[in-house]
Amino acid sequence: MNQSKASRSVAQRDPRFELLRIVAMLCILLCHVVANNGWGLEQRSGKVGVLALTVDQYAGQFGVALFFMLSGYFLTRRTTMGWIHIGKVAVQTFVYSVLCLLAAVFMFNVAVAPKDIYRSILPILNDTYWFVTAYIIMLLFAPFYNVLFNNLNRQMQFGLILIMIALGVVPYITFMGFAYNGLQWTTAMYAVCCYCIGGYIQRHGEEICRKFNVVTELVLCMVGFCLLAAFMWAAANQVALARFFEWQPRSLFGSIPIFAIAGAAGLLLLTTRCPYSGKYGISSRAICFWAPLTFGIYLIHQQPVLLSPLWNMVGDVFPYPGSATSGIMVMFIEVIILFISLGLISWVIEAVCVIPLHRLLSRCNGSWRRTS
Repeated sequence: MNQSKASRSVAQRDPRFELLRIVAMLCILLCHVVANNGWGLEQRSGKVGVLALTVDQYAGQFGVALFFMLSGYFLTRRTTMGWIHIGKVAVQTFVYSVLCLLAAVFMFNVAVAPKDIYRSILPILNDTYWFVTAYIIMLLFAPFYNVLFNNLNRQMQFGLILIMIALGVVPYITFMGFAYNGLQWTTAMYAVCCYCIGGYIQRHGEEICRKFNVVTELVLCMVGFCLLAAFMWAAANQVALARFFEWQPRSLFGSIPIFAIAGAAGLLLLTTRCPYSGKYGISSRAICFWAPLTFGIYLIHQQPVLLSPLWNMVGDVFPYPGSATSGIMVMFIEVIILFISLGLISWVIEAVCVIPLHRLLSRCNGSWRRTS
């Protein structure tokens, strides 16, 4: 009986889009491996440092943008508040944050301050995970801008997206400085922008650039990566233009995010055009097993209190091999091993803590609806 229920729940998910969730998390893990594995690649001078910074920013923002776009692809036609979904995300985030705090204290002997405890107990309010906080804000306002988006024609939808993208580009040619302190291009704006792109692709994907194919996507990503690398080089070396506009090589909200956003949008567009037979083989079932664990993987390896001891351990297990070629291979191995190991930990946490709490939340919601 339980097996048949599990089969039906798996069958409700499309492995094409579930695979995108895995790709997005692998990109985010690659970003954090480059930045935190202890090799100090981003601090090196010359091409190595610039390349490391570019991989960090492009891969990380590619993955984040893809997650937000997937939400927009599936949610922009809804006009009701998804309170139960928001509640489940909040509960899940709380569970992981507190468990990671306990792991840091009792497994790694981390000394925590009262501020660390407060941030871990209320992770969404304290922006402990910037992605989750932005995601919740996006969901809270989703019904309102869904109504707006659904009543705009195609040209106005595209214009709205261009305006939001401009807010992420204009700071680099002005002195407003909000590219780094989030006065206008905030994480919430980032989320809403990608959300609307996902909704736009859901509505008009078949009409967008009919000749767009895998080669076009590869060229788009390569051009975007190279342009971002050029910016990183200028910012890292503080050339005259970088000094004039006070450019910095890193930004939480994405260094010139349009490059990664364009690549993520292209991949989502390609995915919508891939044929889907509806048959579930071994590969489809594997994808649909790992994809739901990606959120847990993010919550574990990005918990601030656990961050330092976790990455110190990773650095001890994977020391720098001494050559660039070997280093690239080791980093990809790190990403795969982290994905699998953290995914299995997430699977246990989901089964023991999160799923029972989600069921309880659903029952409480059902009881409230019956009595209201």
